[in-house]
Amino acid sequence: MNEGGFYQVQREGNPLVNELLIGTGSKDRWSMEQPVNDSQFAPFALDPLLARVFNAVYGINIPPPPRLDLLPLVTYAAPIAAPGTPAGPIADLLRLNTGVPPTPYAKRSRLGLIGGDAAGFPTAGGSRTTLWISRRVLLVAASWLQNSTSHRTT
Repeated sequence: MNEGGFYQVQREGNPLVNELLIGTGSKDRWSMEQPVNDSQFAPFALDPLLARVFNAVYGINIPPPPRLDLLPLVTYAAPIAAPGTPAGPIADLLRLNTGVPPTPYAKRSRLGLIGGDAAGFPTAGGSRTTLWISRRVLLVAASWLQNSTSHRTT
């Protein structure tokens, strides 16, 4: 994006997308692209390198790509969107479903959607200021979403 003498050098929708999902050789290009062009980066979101590292180093069983369990984090789909809503593109966009009532403070999960709490701050993963973003990324990469109801952490 170019506005006069100013150039976009970074964009950040969801925390750590560029830092942990986008491949090293594509980070600069991703940072300067508009979200409308994010489909070219979908392979990074649906086959995160970090998950492969976990598999190689720790022997964690990671589902094979494409990681469709990660779609709720990169599309506008349930439980972020109302059932039946078109998912839209795979993109790093902030998404908010105002039809989801807020979770009472005592029942919030610091893991957001991963912890079974779909009513978080308007990021695809339902994060809040109290959420440890790095932990969320690590859990997502390690397939936590597939069994999120049995691993609820508050």
